[in-house]
Amino acid sequence: MEEDVPIMGLDLRLALFGSGRRVCPGKAMGLATVQLWLAQLVQSFKWVAADSGVDLSEVLKLSMEMKYPLVCKAVPRVS
Repeated sequence: MEEDVPIMGLDLRLALFGSGRRVCPGKAMGLATVQLWLAQLVQSFKWVAADSGVDLSEVLKLSMEMKYPLVCKAVPRVS
């Protein structure tokens, strides 16, 4: 049975930035700019999937990870 794990809540299974007194000082900046980083990657590169199919199975480790990592190639876009 799968369940959603909120990254901003008190559930420490996905404590990506730590918590309490030892919380990462860059947490606010990271959360505020992650959409910008992603947009720049999508805009600057053409993403080509590997020959194998995509399996979206997950496994919970320190953070939620793909069970079988996605293999792709970033090809720079020509201006």
